[in-house]
Amino acid sequence: MIKFYDGRIISAMNFHAYGNMWIWPFNYSKNAILIKNDEIPLNLRNFYIDFEIEVKSVTPTALYGNAISMVNYQSFGEASDWMLGAHKIVAFSPELGTDQKETETFFPNEKYIKEIINLNYKIVK
Repeated sequence: MIKFYDGRIISAMNFHAYGNMWIWPFNYSKNAILIKNDEIPLNLRNFYIDFEIEVKSVTPTALYGNAISMVNYQSFGEASDWMLGAHKIVAFSPELGTDQKETETFFPNEKYIKEIINLNYKIVK
């Protein structure tokens, strides 16, 4: 999903399927603490911090952070890193899921798809 303002992209979501995680840039960084990440301009850091509150208000069990803090690995060349780093576009790579362990898979069972979509749509909206 891409959001435009005045003909310019201002935000993007790179949807993935594995779990209930909201992953923000920079995924190549070993720095798991967003507030101390000087690579992100202060106004955007504040946005990411505030957005965590919104995510948790919809799904309190969701994990929120960069790749090193979520899955304990660095991801080199991730799209949201490029979007934020090169273009100052607010970007996420959400791993869609719910608080149910059964949705933590690359191919969630069909019976969970509607729930996954409805839950995450509230956040994206």
